[in-house]
Amino acid sequence: GALQNMADCDAAVDALTCRQAVVDAGGAAAVVAAMRGHAADGLVQRRGCGAMQNIVAGSDTCKQAVLGAGGLAALVTAGTNHPLCHAVVSVAVRRLLGDLGAFAPAAPAPPPPPPPAVVAPPPSAAELTEAERARQRAETRVQREQEQREEAERQREEAERRAWALQQGQEGLQSAIDRLQAEIARLQTETAQLRAASQSAQTSAIDRLVDSSSPGVGLLSMAAGPLAHFNSQYQSARRRCYTCLVIWPAAGPPSPFGFEVSLLRKLWAEGGRGRQTLPTGFTLTRIEAIDVLASDRQAFYNLVEQMDSRRSSGATPGPFNPNYPNGDPTGEKAAVFAQLRARFLPRDRLRNQNIMLALHGCSHAAADNVCKNGFAVVPYRDEPWFGRGLYMTTYAEYACRYATGE
Repeated sequence: GALQNMADCDAAVDALTCRQAVVDAGGAAAVVAAMRGHAADGLVQRRGCGAMQNIVAGSDTCKQAVLGAGGLAALVTAGTNHPLCHAVVSVAVRRLLGDLGAFAPAAPAPPPPPPPAVVAPPPSAAELTEAERARQRAETRVQREQEQREEAERQREEAERRAWALQQGQEGLQSAIDRLQAEIARLQTETAQLRAASQSAQTSAIDRLVDSSSPGVGLLSMAAGPLAHFNSQYQSARRRCYTCLVIWPAAGPPSPFGFEVSLLRKLWAEGGRGRQTLPTGFTLTRIEAIDVLASDRQAFYNLVEQMDSRRSSGATPGPFNPNYPNGDPTGEKAAVFAQLRARFLPRDRLRNQNIMLALHGCSHAAADNVCKNGFAVVPYRDEPWFGRGLYMTTYAEYACRYATGE
């Protein structure tokens, strides 16, 4: 390519000087050697033919140098094996052999003159015009083929450039994916470490609540305050609990809140249909206890003790010990109440008011709202089955179905 450009000058004097310099430096032989050494490479063949096309446009010495280096044979071979070289080869051969000048090889002896032939009449003007048109059409066709070959070459180079750019883009994308995967793996590792640290901290928090040297029957959460407040048996129980502490995880270590958890798990185990089976379709995974404010606990204790003092022994109906609304003609309500009475908790510090464990089925959001603000006062349009009030159940499955909206 360099030799092709050096042999292609615009000014006449500079062009002859440049071409002669290329020939003097052995450029013609170098071009022929390169074409012979890379006969299958179309680009080398096209550049070589272009270089010789420019060199033979010089003096007779330049043309002789090309012939002496075997340039004619190289041109013919390139034109035969590489169709894209046809146009360049045609121009180079025409320059090389069409105007050899003084250095052209001597022509062989002419054969004896043929016998006089009938001289054809000169072509007519119409024939000459048609011949000129044919020549112009041939030149136009050659030029068009050359342009098509150049366009094909341009498209090939553009396709190679796009392929290279696509490859670079894919490599960059893969590199970005690898970095993201490494970051995800790092975050997953950190998450696992944080989860393990959180579990360890929670376990340590529970362990700090248990002091085997302290007297008492065991450990109760703040939420289980009524167990100790209204029953002297549990007066020495230590009541401590962090806010919303999981006091029993199904897949964790044994809970130190043994007595309290055993009552709740027993309530769950008897919460299916018939009271002898587990709830169908539901699983108990954890038990949480909330840290009720001291003022709220004391308000509850005051309410219970007030109700205890207002109620009679139960034999005489009154405003704080009413009959069933609309009576109980079938005895069904009395039977239900008898079952509830069997679940009353010990309360030797109360005479007439009873305490029991019960469940209220609701969503997580509603449970958080109850823990924060207490139960809402619900206006009733008609008289409920057991009278007006906050309804709960001892059937775990029944509460679960309320929570799920079933």
